[in-house]
Amino acid sequence: SVDDRKDKMTFWSFNARSIVNKDRELRTRLSSYDYDVIAVTETWLDSSINDGEIFPSSYQVIRKDRSRSGGGILVACSHHLSVRRRFDYETECEVLWCEVVIPNPLTTMLVGVFYRPPSTDLNYMQELEKSLSMIERNGKNLTLVLLGDFNFPNINWFAPSPSTLCSDAYFCDMIDDNFLHQTINVPTRKGNILDLVLVNKPELMLWSNVCEGLANSDHDSIEFSLKVKIARRKCSPRLVYDYKNADWDGLKEDFRNIPWNCIDLVSDIEVVWSLWKSLFFKAVERNIPSKFLSSKRNVPWFNSDIKKLIHKKQRLWKIAKSSGSPNKWSNYKN
Repeated sequence: SVDDRKDKMTFWSFNARSIVNKDRELRTRLSSYDYDVIAVTETWLDSSINDGEIFPSSYQVIRKDRSRSGGGILVACSHHLSVRRRFDYETECEVLWCEVVIPNPLTTMLVGVFYRPPSTDLNYMQELEKSLSMIERNGKNLTLVLLGDFNFPNINWFAPSPSTLCSDAYFCDMIDDNFLHQTINVPTRKGNILDLVLVNKPELMLWSNVCEGLANSDHDSIEFSLKVKIARRKCSPRLVYDYKNADWDGLKEDFRNIPWNCIDLVSDIEVVWSLWKSLFFKAVERNIPSKFLSSKRNVPWFNSDIKKLIHKKQRLWKIAKSSGSPNKWSNYKN
């Protein structure tokens, strides 16, 4: 379970086919499952869309948008992770790398997301090879995780064998040459394993699962967990006012009696703001009860009933996926 947090780092990877119109579904999912790292391909984002319109503030988002329509990739990391983008490893293909510092013991993890459009040729994969070669030269002893939609439907991952397609064979050789292991063995789109998880330390893999994708995407998503200890910051408590029990008449009276004209004697705008805020909140504190509550990552409308429905939806998807029955798919969709 992704909610079992001890000594684990949890990932979620999916092809969105436009994440813009799925923000509500995404936030609902993140209220139920607390992922550390999220990798998304085919975001279809551009500079007019702000990170905060898609992800909650508890995630730091690193994007590589396309200059034209379609495509686009991103990595979203939980706020408790120390992350920086590695521009120096990016080449002329759709690849994005983020360096994550693992404090205990002090090591580095490199998380990449990659998207290969089906129409690309061998030169495109050579750009990914160039990126991996730079990492190999500079990043000794790091943990590497490469996620994304690679679009190689003809590769048999159960028994990789020489392919008649040049790009397929090149990719398999690239994986071997860089000591990477492909860990997904369940189809992610129409019977094909297109979305992959490549790691250089397969012994860290605790579990992986192909699960329901977001609405209107024809790809399933992938979640998995690595045996990695990460420091988790506790959320700061929130100050919450009890407006139902406020003394509104008392507050109005206090506002009338505040010597606001004293602010006119000050010319420094920062001092003016500080003084006004101090006078205002002193009156508020006298008349509106307040208390501190632990911070929640859930959106306000998310409750236990919605969480149960999400889990039920996931169960129906698994039943339909495993059986292939039209009736089971109908139960899931309805």
